[in-house]
Amino acid sequence: MRLVSFLACCAGVLLAGPAFAAPGPSPTVQVVVEFDAGGALQVRSMRDSERPSDSSESRRDPRDRIAEWPEPDGHWTGRPYAQPGAAFSLVVPRSALGTTIPVSVGSTTLPLTVPAVIALGEEPVEPELIEFQISGDPEKRQDVVFLGDGYTELERDQFVADIEASLDHLRSMSPYDRYLPLLNVYGVFLPSPESGADHLEANPQTFAATALDCHFGAFGIDRLVDCNPAYVLYLASFAPGEDVRIVIVNDPAYGGSGGVEYAVATNGPDMGAIVAHEMAHTDGRLADEYDYGYASGGTETELPNCTWDEANLPWAGWIDIASPGVGAFEVCSFSDYYRPTDSECTMNALQDQFCVVCREQLMRRIYRHVDTLLAGSSDGPGATLEPGSSLELWVATLELGGEPVAVSWVRNDGTELGTGPALDVPAAALVDGTNTVTAHIVDSVGFTFFVDDEPAPLDDAVSWTVEVAPGAGGDDDDDAVDDDDDGGGGNACGGNNGDDDDDRGGFSQVGYLLPLMPLLLVRRRRPDED
Repeated sequence: MRLVSFLACCAGVLLAGPAFAAPGPSPTVQVVVEFDAGGALQVRSMRDSERPSDSSESRRDPRDRIAEWPEPDGHWTGRPYAQPGAAFSLVVPRSALGTTIPVSVGSTTLPLTVPAVIALGEEPVEPELIEFQISGDPEKRQDVVFLGDGYTELERDQFVADIEASLDHLRSMSPYDRYLPLLNVYGVFLPSPESGADHLEANPQTFAATALDCHFGAFGIDRLVDCNPAYVLYLASFAPGEDVRIVIVNDPAYGGSGGVEYAVATNGPDMGAIVAHEMAHTDGRLADEYDYGYASGGTETELPNCTWDEANLPWAGWIDIASPGVGAFEVCSFSDYYRPTDSECTMNALQDQFCVVCREQLMRRIYRHVDTLLAGSSDGPGATLEPGSSLELWVATLELGGEPVAVSWVRNDGTELGTGPALDVPAAALVDGTNTVTAHIVDSVGFTFFVDDEPAPLDDAVSWTVEVAPGAGGDDDDDAVDDDDDGGGGNACGGNNGDDDDDRGGFSQVGYLLPLMPLLLVRRRRPDED
């Protein structure tokens, strides 16, 4: 289904909000504003916000026709595309409620009357937060929040079952079969008065009273399903994190959409595949690889899997290594654009897998939020190692699907000591005096990365400083425990994880160590170190 365009504009948006209950007072209020037929500004909806009123990170409506930013005096400026229904958002102090404020649009200043209340509707209902999977701190994980529309109070269990089915489908696809464990997944349930959705494409049209006002026939496209963006953003704010928002519509008809702010999928037989496809639009900024039936008209929009420039393909690295099926194939949304594979991707036609180019992008988006592969580690040695003694060290890593995260252990002179999550190293494997033992932790996905604008999977390290008593250590040129040149023999490793993946799956070996207390070092490989 199509990526909802910023340039699309839908008139006739309802101003009456659903029956939300406003959360506790906050310093500011986010106001979604639209132009009416006469060019005046009016409030579409409002919600509480923690952002300062001069924030430059205002949320953007998927139908936004205004590129806005704040001036020092709190006014907002933007490109003057003042067409009916065009919307933008701004953050105002709570003191602005019930007043009229000036808003600058280009060179024109327009008055905006801000209502005195936030929650519209006679009987506010508190949305229910449902936790499906919590893998870590929302600030350090990709947070996915599912919202439901057209589910009545009696259909709450169906909403839960639809989310679980969607997650099961994602687990069957790469890269989610490996990386879904890194996500936090929430559901926010707000019952609708009626089941289903509006069908604007039908003749005659049919309507349903729902919480998010989702409707088929958006922008004149029969299967394109969109919702009221202000309602979606407000309901998603009840989750602890909302990096990816997905609306599931309780309607069996095939349809969906993927915009920058949220994705939409219906819960018919193809629900799981639709969720994956639309989520890839919203999360990965991936384009449709099928044919819209017309040319771009000279528009040059660079997307990870879609380009107009055959001579400078974003995925050229995959072609250089002769990745099967990757090339430059005509038509990617537009007839004059190119896609990376002929038909090997769910962005072209709903199927079980993404192509390697799209998988790379989705993996990178997940890793934007994860700052380490390390989940825990043993304390540093408490005393100097004496002759015949040994040191037990261990690391705990994040759990991924498939192959476990690879761990290899080395001495500060580069001597390999073993592999696996635990190490029992005798004093004889070290040298007299001060040693550093480092556990290198690498995502063992065995995947090559070519795009530079997002972080690749992490290459971490944690180190311990170990003092060895005179006469207890081995010679400086001893290779490792039991003089095993390959570094994996003897009793150095408590649990072998296979080879230590010297080529790092295409990752750089360059890194640095940051000292922590007391004798603990942690490192993250940065993209700019390559």
